[in-house]
Amino acid sequence: MAPLFRSFGSWFRASPDVIAVTAASNALDVREFKLFGLAYAWWFGHAGTDSDVERPFMRYLFTEQAPLWVRHFTREVLNRKREGRLDRRQFGLPPAPPPMSTGDVIDGMLRALLFALWSVAIGAIVIGVLK
Repeated sequence: MAPLFRSFGSWFRASPDVIAVTAASNALDVREFKLFGLAYAWWFGHAGTDSDVERPFMRYLFTEQAPLWVRHFTREVLNRKREGRLDRRQFGLPPAPPPMSTGDVIDGMLRALLFALWSVAIGAIVIGVLK
């Protein structure tokens, strides 16, 4: 397996643009397409339509090369994150939701378990009626 990885190692590595776009979209907690829309608005001074963003985004998906305006935007986002002054509201996004507490996680798990039990019970009733 090692020789195969050495032969195709560069194929498995993401380009610097992909790494930057992914890191910036994770920092802002948005999808990559939304990041392109934010970058378009930041660079051109007005929100672009989906068709304005779609062609550069598709080119990015196929070539792993982001447009200049996306590179500048991701650099700005990552610099602000590194300096500890990244605020989603500066880019027109709502503030990040507070992290879930342990009680919320347990409550969610119990609700999922209850839903699963109800689904099994209703399924058993339906199967019994159809027989």
